[in-house]
Amino acid sequence: MKKASIKIIMLTLVVFITLVLTGCTNKYFELTKENISEQRQNLYVGESQNITATFMSGYREKDYVINGYNTPLIEFGIITVMLEQNNIAKTDIATYSLTIGTNRYDGQMEINPFDGSYVADIKQLITLDENLTLKFTLGSFTEELNLNILSNTWQIDYNQALEIACDQLKPYLKQMTNNGFLGETYIKIIYDNKIQENAYFWYVNFVGRSGQSHSIIIEPNTGEVLAKK
Repeated sequence: MKKASIKIIMLTLVVFITLVLTGCTNKYFELTKENISEQRQNLYVGESQNITATFMSGYREKDYVINGYNTPLIEFGIITVMLEQNNIAKTDIATYSLTIGTNRYDGQMEINPFDGSYVADIKQLITLDENLTLKFTLGSFTEELNLNILSNTWQIDYNQALEIACDQLKPYLKQMTNNGFLGETYIKIIYDNKIQENAYFWYVNFVGRSGQSHSIIIEPNTGEVLAKK
């Protein structure tokens, strides 16, 4: 057999394998995307010497239960405020005023029992690429911040993060697929100083109906997989 013919056969084989692998990844991407229980899409961040504030929005289950089954989704927009100074009196009553474009949202915030932060949900998906303005009041303390959009500077968005997760966790997804994906998908933005100081990451988690859970952490600028289990 001539060398040219061998090269053509080898090239055809490589293309075929690539298409098969890509096809499998696309298959799991579509299946897991159809079973999303939470999808965080963007991140806005602001900080001062007194507080650090974030705003994230997207979609999540109306009845939020991690059980392997996804249910109808609703929009969310979560404000989180963390106090950075110990001399601020931590009362139970905190309020916010969030300005987004020409709209303003006002309300009371609750304390997160896990980390002591203050949280509120405006129940809206926000797609504005402009900065937001937050006024936070706690007793006699008041702070106003600009929240700068961070996620639109990332090279990897929430869909690409899911694609990477499907490719990296393909063997586990195969085990969770039988006439459809037997699980639910969570796409989150997390903050973890243990990985890198002052940095945010994509976290994708697949939860099966039999209790199995597989997850991955992705660097949002390079797409590098930092951890998976």
